[in-house]
Amino acid sequence: MTMNGEPTGAMPVASFASDQRRAGYVRAMRQLEAGREPGKTVRTYVSVPGGIRDRKGWPWRLKEIRKSLPQDIRLSRFPTIFGEYSDGQRDYDRDWSEYFAGLDGLILVGYRSRSGPLRVRLGPLARRELLAVVPTGRPVFVHAWEKGLVPLVDCEPVKVDIEKEGRERLNLTIPPAWSPQTDTLQAALAALTPMPALDETGQVPASRQPLRMSAISAGLDFGRTHVRRQVQDI
Repeated sequence: MTMNGEPTGAMPVASFASDQRRAGYVRAMRQLEAGREPGKTVRTYVSVPGGIRDRKGWPWRLKEIRKSLPQDIRLSRFPTIFGEYSDGQRDYDRDWSEYFAGLDGLILVGYRSRSGPLRVRLGPLARRELLAVVPTGRPVFVHAWEKGLVPLVDCEPVKVDIEKEGRERLNLTIPPAWSPQTDTLQAALAALTPMPALDETGQVPASRQPLRMSAISAGLDFGRTHVRRQVQDI
């Protein structure tokens, strides 16, 4: 057996989700894309621990994340939204619940495993943020140097209980053969792409016409199942 739990000699895994689940995810993302309001700002939050945010290379990494996303997305991070909470006077849980209601997507940045499979570790705070966003069905990505933005649906989540802290962390294993050309990534990025404002005739530009209702309905049906499964996993 390999370190990923695969039989020796097996083809590298490109996604930990089944074909059916991935196809349903794509339909759900198309539903979000079809419902994008023309001219409305798209907001995405980058969840990153302070230990990574304080590194010299973080500004460059954040720039790479921006380059991977559609243009004109508003990217937010913890300090710019919530401050540092050093005085203990603010209620983070309350502020986060109010803030994430207006989010369109979430990007998770965590600590990379030093050996073995490509695994990103999330702390308790990032896991709580993830648990709040997943039920909404909005796009969630994991960022790793080796792969860039990877949709959460393609990753394998494993909860890790740190007994001495009494809090759960989350390990997200990224498939070794995952590719940025995958349909799940393309669909998730399309779901985050801002819809142009209406033209002078009051119409959406032809290049961004909404999908047929049949596609929207199919995405909605998957969305309910996908959300239940994701919440159970994390």
